[in-house]
Amino acid sequence: MFALKVKAYIKGEILQKPGEDASSLFFLQKGIIEVSTKFEGLDFVIERLFRGSCLNYRTFFMEEGAAV
Repeated sequence: MFALKVKAYIKGEILQKPGEDASSLFFLQKGIIEVSTKFEGLDFVIERLFRGSCLNYRTFFMEEGAAV
């Protein structure tokens, strides 16, 4: 836990692009992460993650490879 690095993102900044390897683990301390996709040229929010959420946990805790 003490080795984790804190990084702040600007509203609207993309954490991971489609097709990228899910090689980073994110713990959300503050704010909201929107998981979205494009369909027929339109953006759709699939899920909203809030404080306490963990993103890409399978890559680390289940030892599975994953892509965004």
